Amino acid sequence: MPSKKLITLLQTLNGHHLNRFRRYLSAPFFNENELLPQLLDLVTPYANGKAPLESDYLAQKKAVWRGLFAQKTYQDAALRRLISELLRHLSAFLALERYRNDPRREQEILLHIFNKPALQLHFSGAIRQMEETQRKTGLHNADYHYYRYLTEEHLFQQQEKTQRAPEMLYNMANASYHLDCYYIIQRLKHYCGWLDYKNVFAVAVDMHLPAGFLEWLKTTPYLTEPGVRMYYLLTQLLLQPALENYYYELKQLLSDQGDLFTAEELRFFYFAIMNYCIDKKINAGNTAFFTELFDIYLVLLKKDILIESGVFDAQHYKIIITVGLQLQKFDWVEGFIQSYTSKLPPEEQANALTYNLAKVHFQQAHYNKVIELLREVEYQSINYALGGKLMLLKTYYELNEYLALDSLVDSFRIYLRRNKLISKEVRQQYLNVLRFIKKMSAVRPGDQAAIARIRHDIEACHNLADKNWILQKIKELATES
Repeated sequence: MPSKKLITLLQTLNGHHLNRFRRYLSAPFFNENELLPQLLDLVTPYANGKAPLESDYLAQKKAVWRGLFAQKTYQDAALRRLISELLRHLSAFLALERYRNDPRREQEILLHIFNKPALQLHFSGAIRQMEETQRKTGLHNADYHYYRYLTEEHLFQQQEKTQRAPEMLYNMANASYHLDCYYIIQRLKHYCGWLDYKNVFAVAVDMHLPAGFLEWLKTTPYLTEPGVRMYYLLTQLLLQPALENYYYELKQLLSDQGDLFTAEELRFFYFAIMNYCIDKKINAGNTAFFTELFDIYLVLLKKDILIESGVFDAQHYKIIITVGLQLQKFDWVEGFIQSYTSKLPPEEQANALTYNLAKVHFQQAHYNKVIELLREVEYQSINYALGGKLMLLKTYYELNEYLALDSLVDSFRIYLRRNKLISKEVRQQYLNVLRFIKKMSAVRPGDQAAIARIRHDIEACHNLADKNWILQKIKELATES
């Protein structure tokens, strides 16, 4: 590999940005070394996979050297200097692209440059451009307040030079207000993040808001600002999850004013209230929040928030299907599977389509369709393999296909014991399933004592996959007999 740092950074560029970087290197204003465009062409195949990244790095570097200097003797230090120079230019190019993607950065620098008495007309024009750019973004988030603060600060400095007291004080007050808004939003954002991580990880670092901060905030005009109010409500929700009014108000505010925030910010808020629905409500037995969670996912799907770089988040794909089936929205779930499976990572698509369509049919008791989908499938993913085999096992049980059931129990047990990638705990969960299904399929109808013993053992087993379904089946056995 010519340079790991250079190759990994080049791999972040798509074709459009790679072409722009080539033009950047060809511009004498940015680069005067005529070897760098040629070096870029020589190392790009290693980044896009067209040239193999073999273990013989020296041979690869010598091949790059020959592409630059033909018969000239290889000099490792000279090649490393060229690669380092190309890497510096690539870093500068990426910074420039980021700078150009937010015109407010350029306009704020121009305000610094033009804030002189002799450049009053230029300064006024830059102020108008900054305000127009702010208006066009349509956002009202922390960045909005930060750039409003900078604009008012430059206006204050300009007015101060001319001693125009009323205007100067007005700009100073506005600058202070927007700086406060920016600080409050960032402070609450970090605090919310800390509260969230604290619930998941063993966090050794303490983070606290100033004493009485939230009570003080309620008495200020800052709470009328959408960004401040969003984070205030989320903070209260995380601190007091039993008070559902914070959840409903935040959800409504996201619906009414979500367009004032970036997709990344919306993802943060929506994921936070999704976690609230799952962790604090559904997992606590409040099944009414399945509907809330489903509604949130409908919004995320409409806004394409679950798709990043053209790929649908696989974890959310699974949760959406589970929630939809819980609410018995079978047609909707089937349509979702058909529409979004192709957006999953390519290696997951075939298994996901087959498994989840089978899952829909199982919930509808279309057991023959389940068998058609699952019987001949070879799963690449262990999770899908375990889920698919378990679903097929349950299907045979529901159909009273005991010969097929016994055969699958035996082959499933062999699979569990031979597959070394399955953890000990997960292996035991599924072995326990096989044990109880075998017992339930063999119990004599009317043998209430035997059924009671099996039920007792099931209830006492804490390491059991799909425990609720097994308990439901043993309950049905007791009722039938």
